[in-house]
Amino acid sequence: MTRPQEQLLSLVRLIVSAFIVLALIITAQADCQIAETTCDYITTPLEDCSLSRSETEAYVEREIVRGRPVDLRSFKDKSLRGCFISALLLDARLRIPPQGVIIVGATINGLVDLQNAEITHHTELRECQFNGAVNLRRSHFK
Repeated sequence: MTRPQEQLLSLVRLIVSAFIVLALIITAQADCQIAETTCDYITTPLEDCSLSRSETEAYVEREIVRGRPVDLRSFKDKSLRGCFISALLLDARLRIPPQGVIIVGATINGLVDLQNAEITHHTELRECQFNGAVNLRRSHFK
């Protein structure tokens, strides 16, 4: 093989290697974009939970603040909004006692968004049905 042929072959190998690296980068970016679009529901704005609470939500909040676990299994209306659960776990003004938040048998509707949250009190949601996403990305329970 002559010197010009060797140089041409080296150049072709370099170009092929560059295309392979470029293809890997494009694939990685596409995977990232796909992952982000599958999580778009997480970044949607939360509904305003400061509006009136249902009777069940008012009862749950009252009992939790009193340090009592809440069992909704025998209740006719077991519905709690996801934003209510988020607010219950994140609102420092509620002053959750050391017993924490214990809810049994609830039907939780809508997004429970605790992304980037630090939950500092004991939390149990047992025998609950979730009819919506639960976002715990980068959240911490202590």
